[in-house]
Amino acid sequence: MTPLGDYISQEFHAPEGEALHSVNPAKEGERVFSTAWTEARVGLAASAAGAAQNAWARLSRDERFHYLARFREALHARESALAEAILLETGKIRAEAVAEARALVSRFDLVHSIVDRDLVEGPVPGRPGESLRYHALGVVGVIAPYNYPLHLCHAYVLPALLAGNTVVVKPSEITPLCAERYAEAAHEVGFPPGVFNMVIGGGASGRALVSHPDVR
Repeated sequence: MTPLGDYISQEFHAPEGEALHSVNPAKEGERVFSTAWTEARVGLAASAAGAAQNAWARLSRDERFHYLARFREALHARESALAEAILLETGKIRAEAVAEARALVSRFDLVHSIVDRDLVEGPVPGRPGESLRYHALGVVGVIAPYNYPLHLCHAYVLPALLAGNTVVVKPSEITPLCAERYAEAAHEVGFPPGVFNMVIGGGASGRALVSHPDVR
């Protein structure tokens, strides 16, 4: 499996820096995937997300969901590949890996209904002359754990994007193949450059992400 590298501003950037290898814990640490990482890519991704955020937030919620609906279809088309990556890098049984991959697809309508229910704008009852408006925060950093490497990333990516934020995902260094498969689906969507970004990396990348001035 050829590593594509970090995903920044609608492009994959070839791996560089420190080597990173994932293994299958169910097969005595058999190597699954090899790539590389450098924390310098975090700044590039965060800056790209910051530059893209205002234009993304100016789209209507329906326009943003149009992109997310395409994301849903791309993930659905890759269910088998996503499940296989989860199985290999986490050592889960196949049924659990398949269930996680399928849950990614079902999450879209849930998030859409919750956002529509809770982010209601307009006059404030009992407060004449006052109205409620919601504003996106800006760039959202998502640091994913290894045990549900895609589900627990996806659960934050979707509402962030739908609400008008842009995202930078730093997946677990234990599951880089899962992250690459997820980024491949995002690439197919054709999000505006900088809306969705993914950087592989270890702890230093996580620290760089949470301390970056563009990440809100």
